[in-house]
Amino acid sequence: MVTASAEYEHYLKGGPWGGAVFVDSGSAFDDRPDWHTGVGFGLRWRSPVGPVRVDIAHGLNDPDSQFQLYIDIGANL
Repeated sequence: MVTASAEYEHYLKGGPWGGAVFVDSGSAFDDRPDWHTGVGFGLRWRSPVGPVRVDIAHGLNDPDSQFQLYIDIGANL
């Protein structure tokens, strides 16, 4: 298995609200890689109890794929 990710985050004037754009790619393979890639954007909030992320992403390998919504609460370990 191989994965790669690139993300850019920017917070407004150093405050608790921000945004992000990202690209993720990966493959789980036995013989040869079959890469799948997705792109997306999201909102960021540095809440009093930890970071909150709301992202919308779209896979690039299947043109008919739908957008996906992801919600993440807490620190990424």
